[in-house]
Amino acid sequence: MRILLVDDDFTLRRTLKRRLSALAADMTVHEAGGVEEARGLLALHGYDAVVSDEHMPDGLGHLLLATMAKEQPSCRRALMSGNPPPDAPSAWETFFEKPNGLDALVAWVQALTPSEH
Repeated sequence: MRILLVDDDFTLRRTLKRRLSALAADMTVHEAGGVEEARGLLALHGYDAVVSDEHMPDGLGHLLLATMAKEQPSCRRALMSGNPPPDAPSAWETFFEKPNGLDALVAWVQALTPSEH
């Protein structure tokens, strides 16, 4: 499974990457520190899920996820923020509040992960 984490908070990205990588042997987690870096990675790789922060210096996460919904509709999309935008909920599948919803985010990704037999 391939996941892209998009957040300008380096420490949070690294923490989530460690937790998500531990979920399955075949879990690949890429990181982007902002919207433009994420767009570059999305142009190079296909992802099963993208988890994005909302407020970053170079753009808004929900706009990135809206683009993903059009370009890669099978990609699962989650938004995380301390302040969710009031509009565009169709851009993401689920919302996680930062920092309290991070355990729920990990559980969401785990539910998406195929079982290993």
